[in-house]
Amino acid sequence: MKNRVRLEDIAKEAGVSKMSVSLALRNDPSISKETIESIKKIADSMGYVPNKIAQSLVSGKSNTIAAIVGGDLHDDYHNQFLRGAIDNAISRGYTLTIGLTGNDKKLEAPKRTSFKSFAK
Repeated sequence: MKNRVRLEDIAKEAGVSKMSVSLALRNDPSISKETIESIKKIADSMGYVPNKIAQSLVSGKSNTIAAIVGGDLHDDYHNQFLRGAIDNAISRGYTLTIGLTGNDKKLEAPKRTSFKSFAK
């Protein structure tokens, strides 16, 4: 299994600090445009992929949506719905977590939760 490329790896290759790499990957104005471009090029060539979990810890947002599905996932309706939901979530920078209730009425009972923030 290939090791994940870390900011330290990019910093070593670019000859800059880990903080400079972090700032450059976020387009921070304290880093010159030339350095940002150079660091991003190095990151791309090394196969760097940002760690979504680490980003969520820093931002305080997980960007995760849960879909609670009643019954089993053996019919075409559920599959089509979930494929569309997954594609839609990913295109907006979210991860979709799927929870199956197995027709357990306690798990399917509505909760008093407001979803107004999702209606944007």
